[in-house]
Amino acid sequence: MKIPENLFGLTPAQIALSKSIYDGKILKCLVTPFHSYQQLETMCTYVPNIYLMPEREFSYTRMISFINMVAKGSKHEENLIVTSSMTVIGDMIADCVRILTEDEKIVECPKATFAANIHTIRYEVLENEKFRSRTSIEDEVRSRKSINEVIDILTAKKPSPLSEKQRSDLKVRINMIGEPIISTKLLQMLNDMPSKKEKV
Repeated sequence: MKIPENLFGLTPAQIALSKSIYDGKILKCLVTPFHSYQQLETMCTYVPNIYLMPEREFSYTRMISFINMVAKGSKHEENLIVTSSMTVIGDMIADCVRILTEDEKIVECPKATFAANIHTIRYEVLENEKFRSRTSIEDEVRSRKSINEVIDILTAKKPSPLSEKQRSDLKVRINMIGEPIISTKLLQMLNDMPSKKEKV
């Protein structure tokens, strides 16, 4: 997919609102929570009024004033910002924000973003499951299922003795868990599990 240079259309009322808030400029923001910079680089046209992932280039303190800087400093009437920065999204009016879904569709923003609570931006915009691909959700469910299978084995009321191979396989799966509190507890539970007596 190639992100179009005009990104998405605005109604005359939305254009007037953008100009009244952003010093006579039309600012459009495409939120990209599921794409890497490298992917987006191939999707965007290199023109001076497209700002691709400015959060990669600017410090946090500069990002706080980024929208103001674009509104006051850009020579272009219309400017496009492609970002995943909560700071930038929180400075944009929702009428001028769209989401690039994981399936590469451009859809409307579901919530008011301007001065919104960071939790709203995070959960309703950046991590909203409606914008994810089915494959991605299935992968996440698969990983949760794998962990739940380990927990079911370790918390069984009448645990079956484990062979060395079963113990080794469970240890590998537990060590893949990134949260140390969970993985440490599961390893302790694994150590307490009975072992099968190996035949001599």
